[in-house]
Amino acid sequence: MPDPHREMTDQALRKMVAHLVGSDLEMLGIHSGRFVRALDPEVITVQTQAVRVDGLLESGTGALWHLEFEMGEADAQRTIRHHMAVCDAHPGRPVHTVVLWGRRKSPKHVLQSGDLSLAVEEVLLARRQAWPEVERLERVVSRGEALSAADGFLLALVPLMDGARPLPEVVARGIAVAPALPEELREPVLESMQALAYSRGDAAERAGIREVLRSMPLPQDLYEDLRKEFQAEFLAKGREEGRAEGELRQARAAVVEAFAAHFDAVPDAVQRAVSQAEDLDQLHRWLRAVIRAQNEAAAQQAILGH
Repeated sequence: MPDPHREMTDQALRKMVAHLVGSDLEMLGIHSGRFVRALDPEVITVQTQAVRVDGLLESGTGALWHLEFEMGEADAQRTIRHHMAVCDAHPGRPVHTVVLWGRRKSPKHVLQSGDLSLAVEEVLLARRQAWPEVERLERVVSRGEALSAADGFLLALVPLMDGARPLPEVVARGIAVAPALPEELREPVLESMQALAYSRGDAAERAGIREVLRSMPLPQDLYEDLRKEFQAEFLAKGREEGRAEGELRQARAAVVEAFAAHFDAVPDAVQRAVSQAEDLDQLHRWLRAVIRAQNEAAAQQAILGH
């Protein structure tokens, strides 16, 4: 069965990779040259099979750079299959495969599958230190300088690095410097960073990350799974009570708590509207609107209609 969160993580990473046009992989120690365009990550092999890679970019020399993100156990056959798919789809073009590992144990430097072996370039993200990277970006921002696309890509990857600080703290500090990114980069960087953090974290870290995300506006609808999890917490309590009123009561409390977490105080008009609401679906919509709201006025408008 497909993993919805894995699919959303892949979607966020592909969007992030596409924004590397105009940049390179020097910040990861890879001499790629500057990228001139992003290619469709869905490639068709000579067997007319569709393969969707994590990222595909073209450098100024005409070479193709195939990026793969590995967050769990090594899957050599998958990497080789995707590399060959890119070669099939772009015959005669040099193809460089770069694997970005988010695990602590170093994999082999040659991937083998049957009689085929493939040398790839690897970036062992789990051996890099996350906190110095975040502090470096904070220093750039403190000088009033804008962050680059390369900075944004590195920021998106910090959850996969080793960290002396708790993962939720890394996410919170990363979100804090994101406004210094070019506007078009903020959303894909935040989506990728949050998706990777949630994928890597254990149960306690995920809980901490949810708390961080609840206190900040979220980009678009990527984290519907987190919002559903948030809703499930109070819906389960309501079902335990065995009464529809219990679900309503918990839903009202969730909307008020979310509003307070975002904007500190809850206006009397909002309190009244929420306390009088009898439609569970409406309360769900208000909860999502409050979590997504960029400011208090937008949250009030969603609930009060003005």
